[in-house]
Amino acid sequence: MDDVERMRRLTEELENLITEDPHPAAGELDALSTRGLVELMNREDARVAGAVAEVLDEVTRAAELAAEALADGGSLYYVGAGTSGRLGVLDASECPPTFGSDPGQVVGIIAGGPPALVRSSEGLEDRAAAGWEDLDRAGASAGDVVVGITASTRTPYVLGALEGARRAGLRTVYLTCNPGGQEGVEADVTIHPVLGPEVIAGSTRLKAGTATKLILNMITTAAFVRKGKAYGNLMVDIRPVSDKLRARARRIVMLACGVDFEESDRALREADEEVKTAVVMLRTGIGPEQARQAVKRTGGDLREAVGGRPPAFTEEDGRVPTERTTDQPPAGADEMSKSVVHTDRAPEAIGPYSQAVKVDMGGGRSMLFSAGQIALDPGQMEIVEGGIEAQTRQVLSNLAAVLEAAGGSWEDVVKTTIFLDSMDDFQAVNGLYAEVVGEEPPARSTVAVDTLPMGVLVEIDVVAVIG
Repeated sequence: MDDVERMRRLTEELENLITEDPHPAAGELDALSTRGLVELMNREDARVAGAVAEVLDEVTRAAELAAEALADGGSLYYVGAGTSGRLGVLDASECPPTFGSDPGQVVGIIAGGPPALVRSSEGLEDRAAAGWEDLDRAGASAGDVVVGITASTRTPYVLGALEGARRAGLRTVYLTCNPGGQEGVEADVTIHPVLGPEVIAGSTRLKAGTATKLILNMITTAAFVRKGKAYGNLMVDIRPVSDKLRARARRIVMLACGVDFEESDRALREADEEVKTAVVMLRTGIGPEQARQAVKRTGGDLREAVGGRPPAFTEEDGRVPTERTTDQPPAGADEMSKSVVHTDRAPEAIGPYSQAVKVDMGGGRSMLFSAGQIALDPGQMEIVEGGIEAQTRQVLSNLAAVLEAAGGSWEDVVKTTIFLDSMDDFQAVNGLYAEVVGEEPPARSTVAVDTLPMGVLVEIDVVAVIG
């Protein structure tokens, strides 16, 4: 294959990646004010957590694989190129100071090695064989877990690493930020949050990078907490190698034991700055060596070593240890709370709004307010063809997906508003609408308007009470 044909095929591949698409709200990006630009980016970033929420089942399975590997003495490897590789190395490098882990337990591998961390070396990602060669050189073997990170789905270096890892008997996780990118890639777990186009087309250091960091945070945090690296939510396995970390260690012991600074400082000095040992000493009244043995005997599980949980803390200042019974609600429980609803089975919002907002009403009930849905195909982000009937079916399907993501259905809808480009289409819309609302239809308003977004023929929004 000559270079022209190779470039043609690669260009066609990129055309199918949503992260490469022009963002519909960013067409005038270069004409926006600085404030307008950062507001647009902020709105797009706000969608990331919702997209990650859609793949939590897969993230959970990946974290469980990592926890099993670490418990059996194995390692977790991240493999990536460019931004993906740098994020893997970043997460790996933060584990030893946070969890007191050995640097070999979580390892980040980037195409091009350490120099690629500070200087762009994306050209090195095209060698598929190099991915497994670097993993093998790092000591990866059966019993370990490899997470291949490629926002664009196609990075040869990452795919080569995953293929080599599977052949060698390692468990594999494939993380990509493009829908459909999992096709043809074999992995034990595939994670693919759908984030939509980037504000800068193709710049996956933006939303894709943010989503990747969130997911890697979850994998290592969950794995190490399962391994006994936290007591409550306290970092009891930190390595106090600096003055700041020594001060943090004292703070942790104060919170874990309900003691003042003097007692915490004394215990840590007697325990050679080992936080877990100091906690067991203060909670049980035994000496440093006995406490050290207790920690070892329980595999580092402080809850087992001291026979209970750490003290709770008052919400007023977050500092004063206090016991709180389980039947006491947390502060602010009676206050209204709202959350954004997002699903990749409905079109991405193309402006400063959410697919829906859910408001907690208390007593297990909530109200859902949807944005108006138009006939956008959520996969292609294009208006469906076929006239008013095809557009109405797509709108109703989009709304059903939003309702399901919120934990509801059409049966929970109490009010709808239908906007029509022409009242001549009313009968066609009404017939299809009747099929989904059932025998007890919600209240409804129908309005004819001069123009609808993107020239569509119909738009519908809903209000629902769920629970």
